[in-house]
Amino acid sequence: RGAGQPWAVSSLAQAAGLAVLSSEEERSAYLEATVRHISRERARMEKEMKNLGFPVVPGAANYILFQAPPELGALLLAKGFALRDCSDYRGLCAEQSVFYRAAVKGTEENRLLLQAMKECVGWQ
Repeated sequence: RGAGQPWAVSSLAQAAGLAVLSSEEERSAYLEATVRHISRERARMEKEMKNLGFPVVPGAANYILFQAPPELGALLLAKGFALRDCSDYRGLCAEQSVFYRAAVKGTEENRLLLQAMKECVGWQ
């Protein structure tokens, strides 16, 4: 496990995924729906994070890179949410704040994360 890829997908899981999406049309439709979902959710999350006072780095990936106080990671972890602390990324140094990376997930998961973030900064 320690030497493997952190997001590895087994060949059996890959075969199952391809079987479920057996036609090129199904794969294409799934990809388009996924891209639309991530784009919509990302925009909503960015807006909410900015409203909370967190600077957001522009992007189009399935995660959001943003700055927040160093204690946010621990506060969210206590609520059951894990952010990727990016302070070990080269060039992402900030005084009195930390760069975090949050995944864009399902609508409900994103809503719960944003609610927890509001609670952590005192917005109920």
